[in-house]
This record gives sequence, structure tokens and C-alpha cells, in this order.
Amino acid sequence: MIQLFLFFGKVAAFCLVAVSCLTPAQYIIRQHIEEATHYDGPRCPMYPSCATYGQKAIQEHGWLGFLLTVDRLVYRETGELYAKYSMIHFSDSNWPRYYDPLEDSLGESNPTLFSTDINVLSREEY
Repeated sequence: MIQLFLFFGKVAAFCLVAVSCLTPAQYIIRQHIEEATHYDGPRCPMYPSCATYGQKAIQEHGWLGFLLTVDRLVYRETGELYAKYSMIHFSDSNWPRYYDPLEDSLGESNPTLFSTDINVLSREEY
């Protein structure tokens, strides 16, 4: 059992150094954006969308970004969004969105609805 743990420890240590281990996750996110969103339209209840959040998080923070993305996806499906996030409205969307920027997840900012001009957000950002 100890040898097995050491083996996985070496693999995990290698992947922590090699950001290329995250390439499959980035590929899945890119495919989701190009195919699923193209046919179904943007239906994520969050802003930025989970795919955009995941792309930015992994690109900027590597494995920590991957874990933040997984945490967001799990909480989105199991948590009460209205209790944790502020709601925003887009002029070109029928659905309200919950505001959850990456910087807030890292504790780098204290966002409010007034810290971002929601009216200038483009369709590509969500």
C-alpha cells in the first residue's frame, strides 16, 4: 500500500510540474464551447459562464484553476446559487445570471454589482 501511494505521489508530483497534464481538460472545455454552446445556446446560470471561467482559471492558475473549476461545477449543481451570489441581468438574455468572477474565488477582490459595467459585456464573455 505504501508503494502504491508513492507511485501515485510521483505521478501527482510530475503532473503538478507539467501543466500539459491539463491539456485534456482544456480540450473538453474548448469542445463544449464550440459544439454544445453552438447548438444549445448559452444556458449557464453563472457569469462568466463555467466554460469561460474554467478556461481562464486553468490558463492563469494551472492545477489550482482546475480545482476551482471543479468546485464551481459541483457547487452550481448542488448549492443554492441565490444564497451565495448576486444576480445580474443581460439585455440580450432572457435568463438572469449569478455573478461569480474568478478573482472573487481567489479572494483577490470584493466584487459588487457596481464594480463591473454589465451593460458593456459582450456575448462572447458569457
